[in-house]
Amino acid sequence: MKQLLNKGWFQVILLGVIIGGVLIFLDSKLNWFGTKKPKVFHGAVDANTDEIYFTSAAFSETRFDFGKVKEGDTIKHVFVIKNTGEEPLFIFKAQGSCDCVVAQYSGAPIAAGAEEDLTVFFDTKGRKGHQQKTVTISTNTEPSETVLTLTGEVE
Repeated sequence: MKQLLNKGWFQVILLGVIIGGVLIFLDSKLNWFGTKKPKVFHGAVDANTDEIYFTSAAFSETRFDFGKVKEGDTIKHVFVIKNTGEEPLFIFKAQGSCDCVVAQYSGAPIAAGAEEDLTVFFDTKGRKGHQQKTVTISTNTEPSETVLTLTGEVE
């Protein structure tokens, strides 16, 4: 083995293997060669996780039972969303499960610690029987979507 270590060509190969190993190790930590793919946030707007602010949110409730109502009435309920994180909370969209469900909100960012009313309307015209309607809220939280549910009986 000592004779092999004294050979110039073997020293060059050994040095190359050592340098290569060090570069591979350091690249896994520092990403010098750009081989790591950025984490992607798949919400209403796809973005790299290091380019978007994430926060957390809490809803006053996620389910509301409106009981029994007459057909043709419009149900109105206010869900309160609170930004429980440290970054601004953005509501990207609020999508009803059908055209009879609409959500209204200001559209402005919600500051850390602040609350916002999210008003949901359900038009019961032509919708007799047991009803379960949802509104999907897309925000800059993880997970990116929260489902709010309205249930009740339309007579």
